[in-house]
Amino acid sequence: MTNMSNESIAAIVQSFWLQGKDMIAVADEIGIKPERIRDYLYKLRKKRPELGIPNFSVPPDQRSASMTGYGGMNGDGVEVLRNVLEFPDKKVVEFNKEDWLDICEKQTTLYEKDNPFQRDAIVRIYEDPPVGIFMSSDWHLGHLQCDISGFKRAFKAVCDINKLFILTNGDLSQNFVSHATRHPVFQQAIPPEAQQRLAICMLEDLQSKNKLLGVVASGEHDLRDENIVGESSLKQRFRELKIPVFRNRAFIRLQIGKNKVKCEVPILAIHKSRYGSILNKLHSAAREYQLDIPAHVILTSHRHTPAHSVVSLLDRLHGYTTALSKECNWPVVLGGKAIFIQTGSFQRDDFSYSFWGSDTTGGWPTIAIFYDNPILTDVVTSFNAAKKLLE
Repeated sequence: MTNMSNESIAAIVQSFWLQGKDMIAVADEIGIKPERIRDYLYKLRKKRPELGIPNFSVPPDQRSASMTGYGGMNGDGVEVLRNVLEFPDKKVVEFNKEDWLDICEKQTTLYEKDNPFQRDAIVRIYEDPPVGIFMSSDWHLGHLQCDISGFKRAFKAVCDINKLFILTNGDLSQNFVSHATRHPVFQQAIPPEAQQRLAICMLEDLQSKNKLLGVVASGEHDLRDENIVGESSLKQRFRELKIPVFRNRAFIRLQIGKNKVKCEVPILAIHKSRYGSILNKLHSAAREYQLDIPAHVILTSHRHTPAHSVVSLLDRLHGYTTALSKECNWPVVLGGKAIFIQTGSFQRDDFSYSFWGSDTTGGWPTIAIFYDNPILTDVVTSFNAAKKLLE
């Protein structure tokens, strides 16, 4: 080694280092003791840093897979461990990000195919205007203080009145399997499983009578068991329905007309909005209207505080953009009138505010009547009034 130049030694060391060998293996190849090459390389690295002499240590794979013995000190004063065992068939772990991304993509595709919920839908009603839509929510079937008599009357009215349909906007059943306190669990007339079966039976009955336009499911009650155990029996039954099913939020393009579409109404239905106000019942609807998809009817629920309002929004601009949408494929119709609706509930405990005026079923029934022109929409809070307008 003393007959070799510094550059030659550096080249040999670099060559062995690139092959993954440690300092001990290099010393064996050159034929000297590791201590001598350690001292020599330490001095050479300090005097000639431009040579790039490597700082040797036992490779990590040898260190993790082997039992080792003491092999001296390297140039930085770190102990070097000599291998005394070898495992030639040690499994090498491989993680291919492309393979895992492909699996994620396939799983996402399968989930979307099996997921019963959609975000938007076109609903076609083959009836000429006027047509009525019963905006309902918060049935809370199974609650001890649910107004079952009022619910039966409302259900019968929907089935009996011609050209009256129903859209449900969440909280079909109480469905308290568990809670931080036991009170909500004991405030149930029938078990949660029976509540969900009852809700599905009501939906299937409405569907069979061609009365049901869509179902918005809420995470607070309808899908509560999914948050607890990871799956919901109600979600399983939603897969069997033939009508669109949504999760908390739905955008529906309602098309009305027997032979051709005479009226198209965009409806934005949200069970639990991200906005709210204790002073203004319609604050949620107003904020959602400002920030989301243009809609003629904005329906919010969850709070059990019924209210509605018809807001005029630049009728002349609505006429201009409507003409443009028909003649020039203008993408958005602006202006016109917007209807804000906050639904009530059949739940009649201290939390709920279901009574409104003198109607026997309180403020829960809110019915929108659509004519040839959506601007002429009426909103009534009694089935008798709706029946007269639809005759």
